[in-house]
Amino acid sequence: MGWRIGNGESVNIWSDRWLPGPGDGRIKCQHIDIRPQDELVWRGDNIGKYTAKSGYK
Repeated sequence: MGWRIGNGESVNIWSDRWLPGPGDGRIKCQHIDIRPQDELVWRGDNIGKYTAKSGYK
């Protein structure tokens, strides 16, 4: 499972460290256009949906 970031309401995108490498790893720009909600997705499938087949991969 993993997060697909949308509007940032369910995941704290401003305080968490997202970016690897030097620096604090935080996103600096806080301008968000209207986006879909954050959602949990299954990373074992290209479309983000869990199936029994993708669970065995």
